[in-house]
Parts: sequence; structure tokens; C-alpha cells
Amino acid sequence: MAIKEEMYNEVQLWKSSGKSKGDFILDKDYSKAKFEYWINRYNKEKVKPTKSNFKEIPSKSSVIVPEIKHEKTLQIDLPSGIKITVYK
Repeated sequence: MAIKEEMYNEVQLWKSSGKSKGDFILDKDYSKAKFEYWINRYNKEKVKPTKSNFKEIPSKSSVIVPEIKHEKTLQIDLPSGIKITVYK
């Protein structure tokens, strides 16, 4: 059995045991630091991320943008999708 599979099995055993990390590794041949490394690696690979706090607010009507009759002098498009426009 590869070290990854072996340590992932250990992590699963620990999670189902209800013991603290320190108590779980008392009779093991690896350190707590090594065990924590494998817990972190396991969590990054196996544990699904939790839902974000993002809430979509549905729009009940369309947004009407008034026609602008000024000359555009500068527009900055940010990577986040925000546009900053300066008019005369």
C-alpha cells in the first residue's frame, strides 16, 4: 500500500474514532506534525468546500440606464468586471 493510501486510511480512522489527534497517534510510528500534514492534504483533496455566503438577489424589473449626453473622456475596466467611466 502506498504511503498516501495508508495515511488517508489513518485520517479516516481518526475522524471516525472521536479521539483527539494526540490520543490517536500515541501508539503510532509517526509524529503529530506528519499526521497533521496528511490531514491537511486529505481535507484539500477529499472534503468538499462549504457553500459560500453569496446570496443572489433576483431583479423584478429591468434596470433602465438614462442616456448620457456628455462626452466620455476615460473608461477603466477592472478585472472584477467593474467599469469606471469619467465624462466631461
